[in-house]
Amino acid sequence: LVRKSEKDDILAERLGLRLDLPLQLLQQLLAKASDLVRSRLLASSSPENREQIQQALQQYYSGERKTLEQVKSQIDDLLKMQGLAGESSVSISKSGRVLNVRLPDSLLFTSGSADLASEAGPVLDKMATIIERAGQKVRVEGHTDNIPIRSGKFASNWDLSTARATRVLMYLQEMGSIPPGKLAAAGYGEFRPLAPNDTPEGRAKNRRVEFVITAEDLEG
Repeated sequence: LVRKSEKDDILAERLGLRLDLPLQLLQQLLAKASDLVRSRLLASSSPENREQIQQALQQYYSGERKTLEQVKSQIDDLLKMQGLAGESSVSISKSGRVLNVRLPDSLLFTSGSADLASEAGPVLDKMATIIERAGQKVRVEGHTDNIPIRSGKFASNWDLSTARATRVLMYLQEMGSIPPGKLAAAGYGEFRPLAPNDTPEGRAKNRRVEFVITAEDLEG
């Protein structure tokens, strides 16, 4: 246990945290707080309490990375079993707090459509189960190349990418029982390319759906 300064006591009360708690319980409370709350608490606490908070956060982040590494391993195995390892990618951010899964649009959709292809089911079913069991949050992102869409159903690539992301989100929620509060969708059209759009290979790489998996609050 650590001593609390008056400043720590006031801020902790405002943030719903108590700094005189055992390390394990403090860690659990910090896990529920946002990054902004954590940074404010660190910046405003006394040196003694800052050390306690930093220790709790280190343990929390270590556990968070371990969970994402387990999820990554399971998704890697899934994609290998489905014969998709060469077409997709799975990576953890340098911070160890975000897992990114990239799937080609050809796996999930037919050209110019937001209707899921039949072969998408086996992959999305298992991904939904993995994410739900891990208790993580996921943002589904749709991306396209820069070739203007010719379908009368969608006004733009941005429209198509958003519709695709939303369709995948709904499928994950329906099949995996992932709480809606842990799901988000975003469409970026052609505006976040991975490669130049001047070759067929580059355009194919840019047409994708990404799953941003994290324990943190989802942001665009």
